[in-house]
Amino acid sequence: MIDRNKNIITNVIAMFCLLLLTQTPARVQAAETALDTYVARPDANYSYNLYHTEQGTGYTAYFLEMTSQQWRSSNEVDRPIWTHDVMIVIPKIALESTHTAVLLVSGGSNSSNHPTSVDSAVGAAAVTTGAVLAVVSQIPNQPLYFTDEAGVGRKEDEILAYSLDKALDTGDPEWAVHLAMTKAAVRAMDTVQTFTASKGKTINDFLVIGGSKRGWTTWLTAAVDPRVKAIVPASIDLLNLGQQFVHHWEAYGFYAPALQDYVAFDLPCRMQTTEGQALLRVIDPYAYRERYTMPKLILNSAGDQFFVSDSSRFYYGALPGPKWLRYMPNTDHYQDEQVAINALSWMNDILNNDSSPQIGWTLDNDGALRVSPSIHPKQVRLWQASNPSARDFRLESIGSAWTSQVLTDAGDGTYVGRVQQPTTGWTAFFVEVTFPTAGVLEPDQVYTTEIQITPDTLPYAGTACSGSYHKALSHLESPQQGSFESGIGLIRGWACDAGSVEVQIDNGARQQVAYGSYRPDTAAVCGDTDNGFGYTFNWNNLGAGSHRLRSYVSGTEIADVNFQVTTLGVEYLQGVSGEYTLPNFPQTGKSVTVRWAEPHQNFVIVGSGQTQASTLQSVQATALAHLESPQQGSYESGIGLIRGWICDASSVEVQIDGGDRQRVAYGSNRPDTADICGDTNNGFGYTVNWNLFGNGLHHVQVYADGVAFADVNFQVTTLGVEYLQGVSGEYTLPNFPQTGKSVTLRWTEPNQNFRIVNYQ
Repeated sequence: MIDRNKNIITNVIAMFCLLLLTQTPARVQAAETALDTYVARPDANYSYNLYHTEQGTGYTAYFLEMTSQQWRSSNEVDRPIWTHDVMIVIPKIALESTHTAVLLVSGGSNSSNHPTSVDSAVGAAAVTTGAVLAVVSQIPNQPLYFTDEAGVGRKEDEILAYSLDKALDTGDPEWAVHLAMTKAAVRAMDTVQTFTASKGKTINDFLVIGGSKRGWTTWLTAAVDPRVKAIVPASIDLLNLGQQFVHHWEAYGFYAPALQDYVAFDLPCRMQTTEGQALLRVIDPYAYRERYTMPKLILNSAGDQFFVSDSSRFYYGALPGPKWLRYMPNTDHYQDEQVAINALSWMNDILNNDSSPQIGWTLDNDGALRVSPSIHPKQVRLWQASNPSARDFRLESIGSAWTSQVLTDAGDGTYVGRVQQPTTGWTAFFVEVTFPTAGVLEPDQVYTTEIQITPDTLPYAGTACSGSYHKALSHLESPQQGSFESGIGLIRGWACDAGSVEVQIDNGARQQVAYGSYRPDTAAVCGDTDNGFGYTFNWNNLGAGSHRLRSYVSGTEIADVNFQVTTLGVEYLQGVSGEYTLPNFPQTGKSVTVRWAEPHQNFVIVGSGQTQASTLQSVQATALAHLESPQQGSYESGIGLIRGWICDASSVEVQIDGGDRQRVAYGSNRPDTADICGDTNNGFGYTVNWNLFGNGLHHVQVYADGVAFADVNFQVTTLGVEYLQGVSGEYTLPNFPQTGKSVTLRWTEPNQNFRIVNYQ
């Protein structure tokens, strides 16, 4: 990288920034969607023609008019054939060489004259980097006059909102203009590749940049086209859109004026319906999150008038790496030049196939942000802003209220950002890390954590769209109201398309719950199957007595239950054993045998007369992963959990008895792994009904990122049915856990097993 080049690029980025952010209105593959189908469908209307050429110092700029497609018909809209200005700057000489082109997805009006000139700094940037620089405009084509609205010319959000309304009304997802916008960007890449090849320049892939609605297009283009090498979506903090709409209302108690084009069609609440969820699976970038394996630099504003400041909580953690994030304080939707200038060094790393420094962060139990830079930073700052009357940090609401202070190394290479919880209102905060660069003329690389808001409460929780959405599309299965819990248990359930799942026990801090386990029984409700959540918990830690648990999906409370915990007087009972036969269960004349299982801190059904198989294999493990249950040679029964922890995995899967691998929810809070992993969200859990597998010996393998790290055999005992209903039973087991003591077991149907309900 040549230091003197940076001042040239810095000049050009200001122009790009204006196009990107200040336009006022004027590869694991997911299942194929209507977006994939629409973009891939050939369209005979596609063409381009060169209308102007400009020679510059070391470069040539070409100006083309491109026809990308036909969207809808002339019976529906005045401009069904979409045309775009495409500017392509090709370096004739270059200080560096790359086969990656930079494509800026831009807006603009089809009523404007064709451009015929280019800023000389753009050409200089092409010469400096060796990269072809291209801009595609009029995405979407606008204004558009729809035939059922005589004389009404729509543009920008007005077009998007109208098209979503039509898609919902008709059931035709191709009404959503997002599909046409994406196809236009893909056709622009086709045009750039074909045209530059005719000029002797080979383009293999693209760095795609877009802001606001064009940022949305940037995400969707990356989802459907493998030529996208990296993306910079800006000012589009909306992934997981259905959840974002709910969160927006529950934070503000209203929809901000910036959303009024969408509110006019009742889209925030219509997106919570079955039809709305189906449409989101086509147009919401979050639906394609597993496809985003390319580098991503996400540029957001802390005061965006469209989005709630902590919107990234609903998607950032679910995005695969590599990824970088920056929130810009004291700005709104249009941000400012500096954010793009600082992004330039990252973009140059992409073009040069270099790596950029990164940051990781965790939220400590006391609410502090602990940040770990990958290299020694130039500066680390804690930014914070308070609003004493509302959970609202839009620039238009609080002004330039964000202030910062420098953080110092905590002594272990981490930096801790901590704020006081306000006596009234809310405080938002994040940590910003600036990394040094190679020379004085090279812009610094600046990244941030997500924005945290304390207290983490929503003043209008449960009131969005009558508060029914999350409860209708989620269910806490255990614990249940009035249930008895003991030993190592599982907080479990399912939720459709959740941005996050959290639990709160006895009014303590909310804890993140691993989400995304395979649950085929939810397909009819959710439209997909990766909806299970599970959180392993040692009930002994709570102590005997009544306790309360609240569960939250995407910040909205979906369940509030009270339950009883019975303990054996210690947090983890060791070195005891016991086996008992329980007569007349599950019916008169039958019996079951239960045995104390230390890993479960509970009794499990083992049948009678069964002996442990002699072909058991030894556990495989690594220093950074551990399967806690089942264990080698263990006995399992009822509703159980395959659980453990692993450091920094992208995916966790289980395979039972050689069947298909199934995705496991990963990311539960496990503070006991902090010393080993460097963070705490390392737990995984997979709810399983052992009854489905039948009596006898079974085998499970667990994989992290495709590599097996555990391989165990275990015994399953069933009661002859997949789910035993309508029975009850309570038994006192004498002399356990020691002579003179006793425990009482009670059958609990939700667990398909016995639970300790009394100890004396």
